[in-house]
Amino acid sequence: MLVSWSSYCRVSCLKHRRCKSLDLGPSREKVCSVIFEKAHSCYFYGLNRACAVLCRAILETALKEKLGADNLWNELIEIAGQAAEGGTPLLDHERIEAAKKVYRAGNLAVHDEEQFDVRYRDVAVEALLLDMRKILEDLYSVP
Repeated sequence: MLVSWSSYCRVSCLKHRRCKSLDLGPSREKVCSVIFEKAHSCYFYGLNRACAVLCRAILETALKEKLGADNLWNELIEIAGQAAEGGTPLLDHERIEAAKKVYRAGNLAVHDEEQFDVRYRDVAVEALLLDMRKILEDLYSVP
């Protein structure tokens, strides 16, 4: 299938505009911002598997930073959805579901490339990236 250069440029501009840069603040959070920019670049250039894998890595890094590196990966998302003493959960139900999607997509991208390519086209990968942005914004807005 041939795609005209003008169509390609329009799609590229839309991809770039929808996924603006992310500033999470000082220190360690910068690592997640930098990796998010790399994930965005992968998405921009059509490297969907790499984008999903990086999103999963960002999620794990951010959750371990907030909840402690001692927790197992499968526990981190659950803990993030539980209310702290007398407070609210680190992530609400919508973000927990988004985190589970990011986790599953990243695993699929690594362990079953063919199935990933079937399930995750550009639109689905863009949704993962946007969900990852929202998760990071929520995680780092909590002191």
